Amino acid sequence: MKRFFFLLGSGVCIAVIVAVYFLWVNTSLFNPRSRDLMKWLRDPAAHPDWRIEAGQRCDGALFSLPTSGYIGYLWNDSFRPGHHHQGIDIFGGGEPGSVPVYAAYDGYLTRLADWKSTVIIRIPADPLQPQRQIWTYYTHMAYPSGESLIAA
Repeated sequence: MKRFFFLLGSGVCIAVIVAVYFLWVNTSLFNPRSRDLMKWLRDPAAHPDWRIEAGQRCDGALFSLPTSGYIGYLWNDSFRPGHHHQGIDIFGGGEPGSVPVYAAYDGYLTRLADWKSTVIIRIPADPLQPQRQIWTYYTHMAYPSGESLIAA
């Protein structure tokens, strides 16, 4: 019986170690990008070199950055095991409603009536592959209370 409890205790210990490892590697709680984001949100002025500006483009890029701020999360970042982020999150570092957002590329604006904090811009001919259309998705544009910051 003692051996059973010893093995059971060893198994629990190994399970806890594996769980902590997966939390460390796969969640935003321990993600270095999240730690830097928290630093930015607490004091953006302390990190001016982390700030990108709306309208900037990388050399040769056709799309421009849609807003100014800190790029917190990138495509395919993981916040929890089995989940991968589907976009690029830019945190403005200002009071809600004080950071303008622009289209990254010309297209057609769509906003459904029940979308509180989101718009989509459809680009009929992707400048990188003109035979396909793409959508750029802009979200989280609301006050913490949920009230939309998108102009009618």
